[in-house]
Amino acid sequence: MRYASDHNDQTRTKIVDVASGLFRERGIPDTGIALIMKSAGLTNGAFYTHFSGKSELVREAVSTALVEQCELFEGALLGGAGFEELVRAYLSPDNRDVAREGCASAALIADVGRGGSELRATYAAKLDVVVGLIARSLGGPSEENLATGMMVYASLIGTLQLARASTTVAKSDTILENGVIAALAIAGRVSAA
Repeated sequence: MRYASDHNDQTRTKIVDVASGLFRERGIPDTGIALIMKSAGLTNGAFYTHFSGKSELVREAVSTALVEQCELFEGALLGGAGFEELVRAYLSPDNRDVAREGCASAALIADVGRGGSELRATYAAKLDVVVGLIARSLGGPSEENLATGMMVYASLIGTLQLARASTTVAKSDTILENGVIAALAIAGRVSAA
């Protein structure tokens, strides 16, 4: 059976996409190659056609997830969203409730921190892009806005993690709203709510 010329690229992309979602949902240590390949509808043996090992896949999956986060922020900015709209979109029940499709930082930051230097470098490069987009929503990439963007993003990640860990939806919703208020305060903005 002959495959299309882009079959290998499509298969690799499928594996990365599936792994990215599973890593965000289950964590990197709890997501094995067998589960990833089964979820992708592929055999374990096919994995090594595309990757030298799990660490290569982890780097690519984390990078892909962060690129998706950047695309969401950039799309919102291009659509006219301001800073508060970005914050509210990030601290939404949808982002909280669907970790598999939500923010990679909130889901994976501890795993990245325990990862190797290559994984941390991959993450750091994408982190700068995310922070730059937040700075853009604050008026541009000045040093002050970049510093504020980093503080805001750290606050957003922590808020989302706390909201996901909450035992009730009501408490989780309160955590999300308090996170919005905190991000607005960090940025020196007043809530429109």
